[in-house]
Amino acid sequence: MQEAGACAPNSMQTLVAGTAKASGISSLHISSAMASFTVGVKLDPRDVARRSLNVEYNPKKASSTSVMKQTRNPNTTARIYASGKVGLMGAKSEAAARIAARKICKTLTKLGYKARFQNFKINNMMASTNMGFPIHLQGLAESHADCADYDPDMHSDLRYRMKDPKVTLRIFVSGSVTLTGARSREDVHRAFEKISPVLEQFRKGPAATCQQQSPAQTLAACPNLSAPLGTPAAQLQLSGAQEGLQTQQCWSAAEEFFPASYLAMLLD
Repeated sequence: MQEAGACAPNSMQTLVAGTAKASGISSLHISSAMASFTVGVKLDPRDVARRSLNVEYNPKKASSTSVMKQTRNPNTTARIYASGKVGLMGAKSEAAARIAARKICKTLTKLGYKARFQNFKINNMMASTNMGFPIHLQGLAESHADCADYDPDMHSDLRYRMKDPKVTLRIFVSGSVTLTGARSREDVHRAFEKISPVLEQFRKGPAATCQQQSPAQTLAACPNLSAPLGTPAAQLQLSGAQEGLQTQQCWSAAEEFFPASYLAMLLD
């Protein structure tokens, strides 16, 4: 079992890194970046709301010590606190977040506050990609039990907690992967470069073609599992030999759709 801190591919896994990188890293998309900074001066949320554009302020709410302000080009939303701290959401990149933060600081300066742009940092970046192939989540969870959490009865995705960089990945059987918790673009790319060869090892084989169909189509299309399309599930009957690689693969695919008790009834 690998160490939880590493959760990284070994030398054997790097042999397939090129294929994984071509299919997953090339389609990497950073969807959002959350940042924070300070302006070094106390603010009056009511005054900021009264003299600014594109702001939202409700003194009756518990958040009356802050004001929401939207920026354009880039499109972001900022929560400006009376303490002088500002939280920024909605930026598409670290550079866009920095530009929006400077715009807010400049707006506060125009309002008469001696605002200074300082302590800027990225708190969270979200990204996504598609590996281009289905993934065997159960095998991945068993092999990486120290950093993977998978409960198909509760969630359709596997949660993979990587410690270097410290990020969380949501991995779906379809091959879709989303990432949260990164602090920089470099962390995003480094995390996907580490996870890609791991996912390549748990790439689903020929049974994937059966799993992409409906339950009735799955059993009908697989060898030795005969059932016309549209046949009610209760009337599906197994026929032919139960052995052979193709039969085993398609039977595994059928288990994705039907409970074990029902499949056992078919065998009776």
